[in-house]
Amino acid sequence: MPVSRLSPADQAAVIAITGPWDELRANTDGTAADVLHINGTWVLRQARQDAAAFDRETALLTRLAARLPPALAALLPVPKVSGPGWHLCRHLPGVPSSRQSLAALSPQARGRFFNGFSTLLAGVHTSPEGDYAAATPHSPDQWAAVRAEAEARLFPLLSPALAADLRAALAEIGASPLAMNGPALIHDDLHPAHILHDPATGALTGLLDFGRSGRGDAAVDLAGLLYNWGQATLRALDYPGLADLLPRARRLARTYELQWALEGLRHNDPRWFLYALGAAKDF
Repeated sequence: MPVSRLSPADQAAVIAITGPWDELRANTDGTAADVLHINGTWVLRQARQDAAAFDRETALLTRLAARLPPALAALLPVPKVSGPGWHLCRHLPGVPSSRQSLAALSPQARGRFFNGFSTLLAGVHTSPEGDYAAATPHSPDQWAAVRAEAEARLFPLLSPALAADLRAALAEIGASPLAMNGPALIHDDLHPAHILHDPATGALTGLLDFGRSGRGDAAVDLAGLLYNWGQATLRALDYPGLADLLPRARRLARTYELQWALEGLRHNDPRWFLYALGAAKDF
């Protein structure tokens, strides 16, 4: 049975907006929050562990929505009401924008999707600076720690040839690191499940999960798209400076499977080993 962990006072505040909870559906697949869909119209997100990080996401979404044109802000899960470790936002309809679902669209619908997504991504990346914290760091020290852990825990499990390929990928990213505290506000988790569209019209309907967002290198977002969509699909984006960002995006995308494998080993969680399923991997 779906449950809310809200206090009685917080739950009353939510019900004042949603009305009686006649239909509830739980989604516990995420790694950061448990999600409760209410009456098919509202979404209650509750932090699973790191309430402080969740509250930073709530604050970031609120600030970002205020800085975007209303038509773009409407595509974000902007909190309607919130409290420590939780927020309520409107349900955003649509299906995940996987490589397969985009390929199934008509040429006109695909054009509509990429026009809408290009506009939103550029809007996020050029959101006025000021009070956004840095996103996940990509410092030389971070990559040195990744290399050390891979040598100790991962590479002994691999063939010598594969281990050599992954060492080369880590050497590339270490020699030409990403901007740690770049000028762009980045999403930092552009998985197809977080990008929603209308399968009938191709219209972009939502961009979800800003839990990792902050200032950083725009190539980080393009790396996620490159890994999941492939180069041919990514080039359909009308994004300024795409060609200049692609080399850094490629270097980062080559390290994704290694990073996920380390997470799976670190936490003994097989879900991390499955993230690569269905991705284009066309760098």
